[in-house]
Amino acid sequence: MEYINPQSRFLKKSYTVEPFSDYVKRRIASITQEMTSPPYAVEGEEARTKALNEFVKKDPYGYYEKINTMADSLLTDRQCQPVTRLSDPVFYDVMGDCCEALGFKNTVGYVYTPKAFENPYNAMATGYLDMTWVMVSKSFLEGNLLTDLELAALIGHELGHTAARHSSFACMGADIKGDENRRQEYTADRAGLMAALWRAERLYPDLDAKGLADKALEASVDLQRKLELLFATHPKGGYNAQTLRRKMEETPVKEAHAKRNDSHPTCWERKTQLEDYVKRIEFLECIHTMWGSDHRAARRL
Repeated sequence: MEYINPQSRFLKKSYTVEPFSDYVKRRIASITQEMTSPPYAVEGEEARTKALNEFVKKDPYGYYEKINTMADSLLTDRQCQPVTRLSDPVFYDVMGDCCEALGFKNTVGYVYTPKAFENPYNAMATGYLDMTWVMVSKSFLEGNLLTDLELAALIGHELGHTAARHSSFACMGADIKGDENRRQEYTADRAGLMAALWRAERLYPDLDAKGLADKALEASVDLQRKLELLFATHPKGGYNAQTLRRKMEETPVKEAHAKRNDSHPTCWERKTQLEDYVKRIEFLECIHTMWGSDHRAARRL
């Protein structure tokens, strides 16, 4: 019997229907496995992950219900349209590469319509490693505001939050702010960098490891610069790719530190963190851990 999996690929295989109670038990078993921080996580994330493991062990069904309620509210609260290979082939391929790079399965991508009162430029993800939903505002796509690698960095950033279970911390009633919130953003930025690196390896077959890292870093930094501009200013009629690029050239990245209570680091802080990360041995160790030593990005000169 033919059916379509969440990524809209036709598969010819038989399937069976299982009782809902068995499905819930199987899901509980999968999400209550010992959680670990992803290899690109910044220092300090392990303590929160350990606390989350203890919380899930005490009430796995409660945790399962809260995660599903969170995902359901996000998906039903917005005018989401699923992305398929036919509806947006670039988005579809980029998302597939991001999932492959970061170890995700059964990921469904959506384009959503932002509400009138919120910033039109945003993205989010929810779920688990084996069932994840990614939502990207249609405002990014309508204006062609992001390059291929920048879109990979954006999707990878949101998947990084999910891989590190950042949304799960809210289930614990944890108040995430200050330095901890900033650590989460730096971890997600590194995930976006890894996704852009994987995508660059596909797009640029002639580049060596350093060239690929430079491409991924440039895309990750440019994404943050664009997001900073898009969140700060809203010109009449909106931006298009040309006007946004021109605005980036007119507005250099300023060496300014955000306040400790700010929810997100500044663009300059993100840029500094990523540039420092690619120079450290942890970056290469992360590539080797996730993709193996034979991957072209691992062969640093």
